[in-house]
Amino acid sequence: MDSCNRGDEGREIIMRLSPRFLFVWAVAALRFTTIADAGPLAEKGELILSNPFEGSLEKKELVEIGNGWQRRISFGEWRLQEDGSLVAENVPEDGHGPVLTYIAPIGDMVIECEFKIPSEPKANRHFRIFLDHQDYRGHTIQSTANVSSGFRPVGLTLQHISKSADDSKKTIQDIEFGPTDIELKPDTWYKMRLDVVGDKAWTSVNGVTLFGRNKVLDVVKSKIGLNPGIAGGSIRNFNAWSAKGENDDVGVSEALQEINDRFQKVEVEVISWPEEERGNFGDLKRLAFMAYPKIRPSGKLPLLIALHGAGGKQMTLQEQLLRSARVKGLALADLAGKDLILLEPNSADSWDPNTLDKMLDYVLEAYSEIDPSRVYVMGHSMGGTGTWNWIHQSRSRFAAAAPCGFSSGGNPEGVEKLVDLPVWGMVGGDDGNNVIAVQKMVDNLRAAGSTKVRHTVFPGAKHAQGNAAVFSSVELIEWMLSH
Repeated sequence: MDSCNRGDEGREIIMRLSPRFLFVWAVAALRFTTIADAGPLAEKGELILSNPFEGSLEKKELVEIGNGWQRRISFGEWRLQEDGSLVAENVPEDGHGPVLTYIAPIGDMVIECEFKIPSEPKANRHFRIFLDHQDYRGHTIQSTANVSSGFRPVGLTLQHISKSADDSKKTIQDIEFGPTDIELKPDTWYKMRLDVVGDKAWTSVNGVTLFGRNKVLDVVKSKIGLNPGIAGGSIRNFNAWSAKGENDDVGVSEALQEINDRFQKVEVEVISWPEEERGNFGDLKRLAFMAYPKIRPSGKLPLLIALHGAGGKQMTLQEQLLRSARVKGLALADLAGKDLILLEPNSADSWDPNTLDKMLDYVLEAYSEIDPSRVYVMGHSMGGTGTWNWIHQSRSRFAAAAPCGFSSGGNPEGVEKLVDLPVWGMVGGDDGNNVIAVQKMVDNLRAAGSTKVRHTVFPGAKHAQGNAAVFSSVELIEWMLSH
């Protein structure tokens, strides 16, 4: 037994995000087409506010605009133009750039506003939409498109900042998502969209998007604020809707960009199973993850399928993508940097061998660059169980397997079918019943006549630590590829 410590045309198109754009890639045809990203966080529901600029624009005056809403010019001077837009100018004595606020209890919402930044002055040019909470100073969430204001990083940013309500204005929390680069030209109209649903926020300006999630966002907000910078600016077409539904894919494209910017050896793609196949794919979620070598060799490549654990069943696809890039298959693929394709499907329930067989049938037919004689499978926890059950049912499909950190390996039934399959069982040494189960799996295979079994226990490692050790084992990948 090894013992060691490890640190913690006919097919559906593939989505890939390169810096700035999300691409569709039909691998067999090797052609690229630009498409939209995964989309906003929410659909637009009931229209709540629509260009509510009429009436008094006197500073500090509360104006009733109907449906329980009030409007107030908090700072600056605002003038209504003949074209229906508003121009804002800074008033230095105010001590704050121009702010127009709309006051009412606010739940989940979609907000859009077009804005234009001035040519001059060059400094302090930005536009932001913010939502506030009555119990603290600061902003529950704000989306800022910043060209040259010093108070925020240049680029597009989502931020929560809360400060104490007393005169000290002590910062309680400052949580930032971004910044990400954005190109804005002066005297040009752009649209900012901000979606807030529960503990999630998503914003978009000029094709650039950001997504953030934190429990501090899941409160009833007290007002909407529109804020050009001290340099002033113009706004028009301000509308707000109740949020309707929620996009399951939100945040995926943003996470994908961050991962591909960070990874050194592989490029990660998100694939969508074809609509006509999903009825055969059981509990598989609509999206799966793939990783290719950044420099792709000629010829066919082996395929490694990594099955996630039970925690992934309830995660959003964005959460699963980020987790895989940290402690699952995508992280291992980049760490190992080998000439292989990694596939990580996502499931809403336990892994079903029949479903996985149908998935693999599709993958091998659709991806001609895969060598069908060199298919490997691995998994930890529920993924270990899924690996074990799958190789039992479909042994001939695999060149090697690594069922790890699971509790159902002790049953000797059917192990004689696996005696010629290279199997490597790994488990954390402090992982409860899984330690014994993996040991029994190894013992049963050896008793049946297998000489191709390896066994590794990570001393002192509990379940999560064992997972991290499995998915940081470059040696495991090298062993698989030797078969």
